[in-house]
Amino acid sequence: MKNIIRFLFILFLLNVSCVKKTECHSFITYPKLTKSFTMGVWHFEIIDSKLHDDYTDYTFHFNKDLSFTVDDNEKSYKGKWNVISDNGTDDSPATDIDLDLLFTAYAPHKLEQLGHNYHILNRTQEKIELINEDTDHPSRVILFRI
Repeated sequence: MKNIIRFLFILFLLNVSCVKKTECHSFITYPKLTKSFTMGVWHFEIIDSKLHDDYTDYTFHFNKDLSFTVDDNEKSYKGKWNVISDNGTDDSPATDIDLDLLFTAYAPHKLEQLGHNYHILNRTQEKIELINEDTDHPSRVILFRI
């Protein structure tokens, strides 16, 4: 009888210690999509916004080391970027691929406003369509290769 109780107690402990956690904080990276960003120079266009003209002079260079440079006619600004999916927040990580932009040095306010998490909606060789999901008013953005 004691052996049965011990056995059941051990089974109970194993069951409790092996329960799946509902939240997972690991990330999946996407090398093919990352390569798409590093091929060429990009231009941001904000759709359905009066801010569209604010970004016409800027070009974006995404580097293989996951840094980026934004150039206008006078200065350059730097940041970090990544293409990821947080597989802990979505049932289907393949459909939840994001571009994260973060400016690492001083940049004008209008550029810092681009430092967000963007959901990648569509991608071709010449453009990548994104939506900014970090704000109360999501905005659609298209990156055009130039």
